[in-house]
Amino acid sequence: MKLFIDSNIFYNLLFATELTPAARAVIEEHEGADLYTFITVVNEVIYVSTLKYCRDRGMVRGRYDLRRVLARRGYPREVVDSFMGLLEELGVEVLSDWQDLNELLDVMLAYRLLPNDALIALTCRRHGISLIATFDEDFARIPWLKTVLLCVCAWLFTQRGEEVRPVKVECRAGLLIPLYAYPMPAGELVKLREEYPGLPIIVMVNPSNGPGSKLDAARYAGAIRELRAANITVVGYVYTSYTRRSVEDVERDVEKYASWYELDGIFLDEVTCDENASHLEYYRRLAERIRSMGLKLVIGNPGTWAAEEYFDFFDIVVIWENPQYPPLEELQRYKSLREKAAVLVYNQEELDEEKLSRLIENVKWIYVTDDGGENPWDTLSTHLRDTARIIAEATAHQQP
Repeated sequence: MKLFIDSNIFYNLLFATELTPAARAVIEEHEGADLYTFITVVNEVIYVSTLKYCRDRGMVRGRYDLRRVLARRGYPREVVDSFMGLLEELGVEVLSDWQDLNELLDVMLAYRLLPNDALIALTCRRHGISLIATFDEDFARIPWLKTVLLCVCAWLFTQRGEEVRPVKVECRAGLLIPLYAYPMPAGELVKLREEYPGLPIIVMVNPSNGPGSKLDAARYAGAIRELRAANITVVGYVYTSYTRRSVEDVERDVEKYASWYELDGIFLDEVTCDENASHLEYYRRLAERIRSMGLKLVIGNPGTWAAEEYFDFFDIVVIWENPQYPPLEELQRYKSLREKAAVLVYNQEELDEEKLSRLIENVKWIYVTDDGGENPWDTLSTHLRDTARIIAEATAHQQP
């Protein structure tokens, strides 16, 4: 039996997290199997492990400091030795990357995969590997791969003596974070992910009212890589001016994101909310085009109560973007669509836990910030950790 090990499994074996028991369990359950990974996974694990090592020791605050530390000191020997020792202990064989560019592009487009994920899928097929150990749900779309330890939303663990039993559950809610700031505070979000590994997090980036330039892409690349390595979903901002902007202009921005950045999807802003047939067709066409470029997640932001037809082609619809919480009676109209509904609330000096709990009951995606002014999305909310805690508690309370 051949089993491919993804980077998120290695990370949770190297560092103690809520997912470590599940990562260990999959290795134990496949004792005797031939284990494989490939060069790109090795690079990812060493980079993210070094960042955590340096941050835990107060050597860096984020990836920007890391480059300076590495230039002066090099990679910490203990990090590299620890990972190489783990590979040796498990008997993992490191494969070379797939080299056929045309086939890589075909798989990316056909299965809506990011480049590195497509590389893994092709490497597995080339070497006759049909099992992959990962917490990344994207691999479930690959017909020649069967995922082991697929984590759709969260893993909770119950302790019974010495036995740890993984239980797959659905998270009650997730964070949808507009982060229109540079430099991006990726380190804070990675820490939040480490504290709440089962909490879905989506971050929207907005380099320059859209994708900006290739220089912007280079500046953002490290932070985006850091977020995605921590299993945080990242999408790019594109405005549509309520259909007044041509489809072709919007598509050009999307194409730049697809070419210059490594993203999971697109966030379309200034979206109409009515049932006008031409408006609906405009966004339906855009959603299809975006997915055809390999960007799987498409979010629409009317910012107000929207017709249900928008939920047919958007994966998530922002139904409220305001400096106050939405009225409960209006919010409850969307309860049957809660898995795709999002609410963004800004200018909140204090976090109203009672109103936040009502949001969690009625919508899946939430963000509440104390930021306000012209751009309420240019800093991380000071309520972020409390919001994550309340969501986690709501999830735990629904367990039997």
